[in-house]
This record gives sequence, C-alpha cells and structure tokens, in this order.
Amino acid sequence: MNTGRTSHPHRTLITLLIGCTIFLLAATTSYSLTPPSDTLEGTPIYFPIIVAGPSDASNCNPTGGSRGLAPGRYRTTVAGLNATVVVGQGYDPRTPTYLAFFLHGDNGSWTKFLSTSNPVTKFVNQQGWIFVAAQSPNDGESWWTHWSGDHNQAFSRVLDEMFAKYNVCRDMVFGSSGSGGSEFWTSHFFPAKGAEYPAHTVIGCGGNDGYSRTSRQQVSALGRDPDVVRKSTFEYVYGTEDYLYRLVRESITLYTNAGFNVYVHEMAGAGHCNEWPADGFPDLSTQIATYWAKRAAALGAD
Repeated sequence: MNTGRTSHPHRTLITLLIGCTIFLLAATTSYSLTPPSDTLEGTPIYFPIIVAGPSDASNCNPTGGSRGLAPGRYRTTVAGLNATVVVGQGYDPRTPTYLAFFLHGDNGSWTKFLSTSNPVTKFVNQQGWIFVAAQSPNDGESWWTHWSGDHNQAFSRVLDEMFAKYNVCRDMVFGSSGSGGSEFWTSHFFPAKGAEYPAHTVIGCGGNDGYSRTSRQQVSALGRDPDVVRKSTFEYVYGTEDYLYRLVRESITLYTNAGFNVYVHEMAGAGHCNEWPADGFPDLSTQIATYWAKRAAALGAD
C-alpha cells in the first residue's frame, strides 16, 4: 500500500550502521548478563554479575599505581614472598578497581589460583579485579604460627606493594582466608594492623578470639573506630562438625561484641573446609567468590 512516504537512502544506511554497532558491542563486551556457573557435586553455583570499577569515588580512594603486570595469571614474588597474582581481564591502570587477597592455611595452597577453572580466579578475571595470594614467610608452613620474622609486617609489605603497583581502591579491599589463614587474620593481623589494612573478608573454616588480653583489647578499640568498622566485614563460613568450631564461634563473639559487621554462614554437618565437597557443600574457593560477589553488590562496588 502506498503511504505517500518515500524511503530515504541515507536514513536507511544510518539505521543499518547503528544496528551493526550495537551487534558488535554485544559480541565483544567482557561481561555477560547471564551468571557464570561452576558445578560441584552436581550443584550449580552462581556468581552475581557486577561490573568492575567503582562508581563512587568517595568509597574508593584510588592508589594510582601503574607499574603492575598486564592482565593474566602469574607465579611471581611480592614483597620478597612467593605469590600468585591474578590481574583481571580488562584491567586498565587509568581506572581504579578492587584488590582482593587470600591467606592460606597450614601448608595450604597459594598456587591453586593459577588454574583458570578456580572459581576465585574466574571471578577476579570477570570483574577486572587484582588478586594476590602470598606464601607465608616460613616456606608456606603457616601464617599464624612458627613465625619466620614478623608475619604481620610481611603481609603488610605485600599489601603495600600491591597498592603501589596497581590502581586499586584503598578504602575498599576484599580479603579471604582458610583455616590457619583465618586464625592469622582474626587473632594476629587484624588486631595489630586493622586500622591500616581493613578489609571485607570471607573467613573460611577458622578464626580465633585472640591469644592474649592485648589482642582482644586491640579488637575492642578498633570496634570503636567508625572508619575501621565501615571498611571491615567479617563473613564467617564454617561447618558444625569442624574441629575448629569452638574457636570459630569464639571469634564470632569477639568481633560481634566489638561492634563489627559480622555475618555467619554455618553449614550443618560440614567438617573442615577440605572436607566440604565430600560433605556435599561447595568448596572454599566457590564460597569465597560467591560471598565476595554478594558483599560487593551490597556495598555498591559497581
């Protein structure tokens, strides 16, 4: 039917070009609208999608580092310690992103994040974050005991080097730990260094209420500092059958009473974190990635 309108060749060409541009952008974007999944014991685990890069500069305080590695996975050294570093896809030092870390347990693995299939690695890659897992100074025996020098200072230097080399948010850091690493974070590092290095931390299968009256007093004092409380989260993930159950609960009580933001994820029937898959629960790396995603979304880290 003749409507009285004629087709304009230039308008048609412009419409086609816009359509092609939209298609190319959709095909090349680094972030999918469909949540990625990892299957463990037949159970799919989903990470909520959040776009890398802080939108609120007041919650970021970018470090401005620009001498770091290009996107990829590296077995390297950081502050003199062996370490795995993952630089997420799309990281550009001109735009700040988030720093994340992992503290291994006794003789635990700090190299597992070199695998592209590790859920933490996949999450960091997708979000364009920066991640470090350093080996403890005593050849990886333990972060919390049998110290070789000052372990608190050693980990401080790791964080300082990452802040210096990568453009990350100084005021919003995401941490994680397992077993002895959780004991180190809750009873050693945070009481001594929490004012300088607060973090939103997933604390896996471990924790302690401190080895001394001094460390407990330090935690109480930190809890009275609203700036430290704002920049800290204690996300405990553990099983009721864990041999460290009592210590974990004592740690929860300490930090809750001190006024910190404490979240408890207790798994009925689960043992220590190395037993979680056999007990029918997602492994530690999956839990870390999942709770990082949820905490980042809750904090508006997008």
